[in-house]
Amino acid sequence: MPYVSVEVDLDDIYDEMSTWDKNELAEKLAKEGHCILEVKCYEDEFKIENPNVLDEMWCDIVKKLFHGRIQLSLEDEETITKIANKL
Repeated sequence: MPYVSVEVDLDDIYDEMSTWDKNELAEKLAKEGHCILEVKCYEDEFKIENPNVLDEMWCDIVKKLFHGRIQLSLEDEETITKIANKL
């Protein structure tokens, strides 16, 4: 059986991977002891005890801002930053 050597640039492979594939790779490397997988959970940090309707509406607004940030103009981002800096 002939020996075949293939040279692969790992950066090219990694850049083409989806987030799901990267997470799978991280889990596999952690299982094999090559790295330590640290899972961060911010759920409790933003949890509101006994939320009312206004709290739920506010959470929906903040989620939209978080997930839609890329669609905001620079002026919108500056406005939001100014508001946050007031607090």
